[in-house]
Amino acid sequence: MYRYACQNKTQTLLDHMYPIPEYFKVDPQYLFGINENEFIDGFRCLWNTVRDMYKDIVESPEVWGLPCVEDFNPSSGKYKFDQKRAESGNSSRRLMEFLKMICQIGDLQGNKLIIPFAVYEEHLKKIKPKVTNAASCMLITRLVNFGFGFMGFDGKSFDKNSDSFEVSYEDNKNLIPALYGYSMNIPVRWEKLSVCHYDSVAVIDTIPQPVCAFVFSQYFTGNQKKFFIKFNERLLEEGFVCIDSGGYPFVVEYYTSRQIPLNKDKPFIVRCLSDNNQLTIIMKMTDIANYSEYVNTLPSRIKSCYKVSHCRYCVKNCEAHYKWTIDGETFKDCQWGDGAHVTDFTLDDVKTYISIIKMEAGNKRYR
Repeated sequence: MYRYACQNKTQTLLDHMYPIPEYFKVDPQYLFGINENEFIDGFRCLWNTVRDMYKDIVESPEVWGLPCVEDFNPSSGKYKFDQKRAESGNSSRRLMEFLKMICQIGDLQGNKLIIPFAVYEEHLKKIKPKVTNAASCMLITRLVNFGFGFMGFDGKSFDKNSDSFEVSYEDNKNLIPALYGYSMNIPVRWEKLSVCHYDSVAVIDTIPQPVCAFVFSQYFTGNQKKFFIKFNERLLEEGFVCIDSGGYPFVVEYYTSRQIPLNKDKPFIVRCLSDNNQLTIIMKMTDIANYSEYVNTLPSRIKSCYKVSHCRYCVKNCEAHYKWTIDGETFKDCQWGDGAHVTDFTLDDVKTYISIIKMEAGNKRYR
């Protein structure tokens, strides 16, 4: 872990950039003046350049103009929860938000962007978290160091005698058109934009379905990846639906087919998280009292996930909690509880967890 929130958040983005395949079919609506192969070449160059810039931000966030606020309380060693820390962490998105902004206000002419000053200054103020003029100049200076060209910029300001300025990338003529096309597809969530997910501009039919599960699987290697792929396949075979969740692409959720279409009141039955490229599976267990006998027969490694109480006693005489017993010990949770957290698994465990999930799915809450 690093000292500042902006460093740790940028490292998280860096960890979630997965490689681009040699070929994928590009949706024609994102091709501007270049063909498919040229787009892939430019997009791969963009991916490599963004990755290098993120590494530089992690090492030296101050030279990028990012607010450097401690991520942890020095006295307790725990996360700090305040507005300045949050703004520091969120500033990790500034790089890609800035590149997206200049594409959306710029006029693509060949392999260069022409950007009107008046529009630029107006939209610069809209970037969140807020970017000061000094910080924007530091950001542009670093972009120049990584190969971008900003005609009329002298390191401190732009030449005000011109009505516009030009942005280019001389080392690869395809990068700017690819960035322009990528920016035209505004992802619902900024995380996806920030980690250069190629599925944002690909023809979906060329990506294994469901797309969200495929994207999520790319964060893992070895046994974790094998487990998730098999786990996902079995859930889909049993009729569960994988959903692009609120934390996507770092989170995917599964629901019963009876819950579709979803609304905000329908609870997930399984949630999978990528936490620093470590797979965590959360399984709801509101009906565990009806299958605790089965859980009692399982190996202690699996049973331990269900031997935990999450009830927060937030309401006196709460009718939403439920109890279950494992190895003679009683545990308590509520329908808003955290469920069973699974971080230690083998491929052989998939069958066991699918059996438990199917039993849980019988609860009327999942209809």
